[in-house]
Amino acid sequence: MDYSSYLRVLLSVWIGLGLGQMVQAFHRLARFKGTVRWDWLPLVWAGFSFLMVVQTWWAYFELLQSPLWVNLFAFLLPLSVFVLLYLLCASALPDTSRADATDVVDLTAFHFGQRLYFFALWAVLLTLALVVSRLVRGSFAWVEDGFRVAGIAAAVALARSDARNVHGVLTVLAVLAMSVYIVLFTLRLP
Repeated sequence: MDYSSYLRVLLSVWIGLGLGQMVQAFHRLARFKGTVRWDWLPLVWAGFSFLMVVQTWWAYFELLQSPLWVNLFAFLLPLSVFVLLYLLCASALPDTSRADATDVVDLTAFHFGQRLYFFALWAVLLTLALVVSRLVRGSFAWVEDGFRVAGIAAAVALARSDARNVHGVLTVLAVLAMSVYIVLFTLRLP
């Protein structure tokens, strides 16, 4: 087993843990015996987080080929990316495992109540993605990294704003931007 395969195994474990957390949270939410007040915003961000996890794992297939990651301290950078992805998955939907059937789970209140934490994770994740991109490529990739910079700006705005219309518009723009990014850069392995 070469070193990049060895590293991918550890990162894949983090991916599995994160996706498992999110799927389990959605399953519990869908089967919750109490009242659920549904809202599209956290559901879209959960789906967006799921897509980001898969896209990042896909992209790291190529990125981990770089000999840069042989150094333990350098490897802490991509490992941090995957830990952040796990945290995004774990915080995308509410945990109803301890809720009583008489409780009301309000997805709008959940989304806005934890927006600072959730979108701060996004901002840090995209900042680390910029650093990894710069280290692997040796330069700033204007178009590809431009998406990341725009994502950081949107995440900061979403973390700071409690206006529903701001969240709605930026959520739709984020989904569109991620769709374009995937079409342009990650539909297939190199």
